[in-house]
Amino acid sequence: AEGWGFARFELRGAKDWTFTTRDNLFPPATPLVYSSTLAGLQLNLPDPNFTNSLHAQVTHLMMGLVNNETRPGDPNHYPLNWLRDGAYAIVALARAGQLDVAKQLCRPFAEHDFFGGFGSEADGPGLALWALDEVAARLRDREYDRWLWPHVQRKARLILEMLTAAEPLRKPYFG
Repeated sequence: AEGWGFARFELRGAKDWTFTTRDNLFPPATPLVYSSTLAGLQLNLPDPNFTNSLHAQVTHLMMGLVNNETRPGDPNHYPLNWLRDGAYAIVALARAGQLDVAKQLCRPFAEHDFFGGFGSEADGPGLALWALDEVAARLRDREYDRWLWPHVQRKARLILEMLTAAEPLRKPYFG
């Protein structure tokens, strides 16, 4: 009833198996647009296990996305977007060739300065800038850079405010 399902298949023998699942009852759980959950890199390595591991890691990161949110763990236990962990996930996806997905995840990282389960943490704006820059540098898209620039300026001013603070700062957060 909650949209979850579980199946277990025991496959015996040295045979290749192919399974296709279809679920027409529920709309896609994400507004993210992507054509594959694999790494977008072409690797030519002597050990195919390395390539398989990379693909599995990228797929695992994408399985943890809910809508356009990065969650730091099981989405059932972390019900909201998380800045620190999300910055690492966005950078990993961008570096692994899932640049379109990484770009789609960037909007809340640009528009909100603090979010996640612990309130307004001082490292938030810097981590967001790092993730946003990693994506922007790979995109090389002037329109995206123009959209991003006011957010970069605001976050930089916020970091300067924190660096020169003479007393504790209290900032609003989202989440």
